Amino acid sequence: MASYFLFANELTLVHKTQTGLTKDQLVGVYGEYANQGSDFNFEVMSEESTYPADPTPEEMEFITSVPHLSPSCQVGYCQEFDVEAFETIKPDYLVMHGYRGELWGFNSTIEKQVVNIIGKPIIYIDVAQQGSNCIGEDNANQCNGKSMIEVIEQYDALAMALGIPRPASVAQDKRDMCQAAQAFQEAAEAAQSKGVRALAGYIDATPNATSYLAYPSDDMVLRMFEELGMPILHPGSCTAETCDTTQYFWEWIPTAELFPNCADGQAFSECADTPLYPVDLWLYDHRTTLTFTSPDFKTSFPDLAVVQGQVAYWPIGGGIISYKHAAEILNIVAPILASAERIHPGTACTPADVSSVEHAQDGLEPSQYACYDESVHRLEYFQCPASDDKALSGGAISGIVIAGVVVLGAVAMFVMRRNRYGKEASS
Repeated sequence: MASYFLFANELTLVHKTQTGLTKDQLVGVYGEYANQGSDFNFEVMSEESTYPADPTPEEMEFITSVPHLSPSCQVGYCQEFDVEAFETIKPDYLVMHGYRGELWGFNSTIEKQVVNIIGKPIIYIDVAQQGSNCIGEDNANQCNGKSMIEVIEQYDALAMALGIPRPASVAQDKRDMCQAAQAFQEAAEAAQSKGVRALAGYIDATPNATSYLAYPSDDMVLRMFEELGMPILHPGSCTAETCDTTQYFWEWIPTAELFPNCADGQAFSECADTPLYPVDLWLYDHRTTLTFTSPDFKTSFPDLAVVQGQVAYWPIGGGIISYKHAAEILNIVAPILASAERIHPGTACTPADVSSVEHAQDGLEPSQYACYDESVHRLEYFQCPASDDKALSGGAISGIVIAGVVVLGAVAMFVMRRNRYGKEASS
């Protein structure tokens, strides 16, 4: 029987409805168990976390029942990895995920050691971008962001290649996702008809802090939202010297610059009606859930959408890459989107082919958002098996080790190219 090694917080394989992985096959995990900021109670494993992208109690029981190669890591990003323990496990292949050519949770030293142990290149999978050459800063403009459905289907391709079985229930998971996508599209149309605009960000309201606004083209969940019609503002509008609009994924912006008409020392609440971005609905980075949803946050960050409670969670990077989790995300956000009202003066939408490679590469100009146009929505979110289908071919996985094959993260298509340290990269 094949054995697997899993990145602790990449749970596509652990989702009981996604693959047939059993405790007999899982030989170890590494990395954090829960997302940064999580309130998962490790003392009482039966209690749910308030973070939808965290493992469920059942999943947590599963992944904590095997050796953990990052023993000091429970919550939040870490790079601890017990190389000696890994050498004892000695898998045949190592498949890892990352962003723009960088392995997630690994430094170059550990990478070299792992390659030496297994004696062959790492199979690298990029969950953020795809293109002919996405490795390194110099080649970033050759790549385009991925949508969540693309990554899910790439898990299917990899699982099929590795011969991993999936329960028949995955067909129902996909049907549920398609239904959720339809409901989300209807919610997006309702929001667009009212002129509502959303913005995704990691907001830090402490004094003199920097906040981060996400470019929708660079995140699989935001791409899914936009490809189903959600009116998401594209950042990059700050012109102050203290802002940085050149970084990958984020516009770096001092939080005070979100309220540009505030005088020095003036309370944000006194000028919140003229913000830099006309945000009617905030999509908050789920790592800030406990902060963003606390009553005190409305005082420290009195943006009108926050004060009026028009906020929804955004699981940056997707978390669990599965049809089931995609449906969960859409079902959580759709009713909030549908009920949101326009707060700020209206602005015109911008016609855009939101599912195109060009849009995934370049996005829109600062403060623009795409018009609602079903003709350019991504069809894959609506292509579901008939109700009498027993299962889908292949399987979806995320960070595993097959008796030899180790998958330590999320996925891309099984097309390989050689990279530094003998790593093979897949776009």
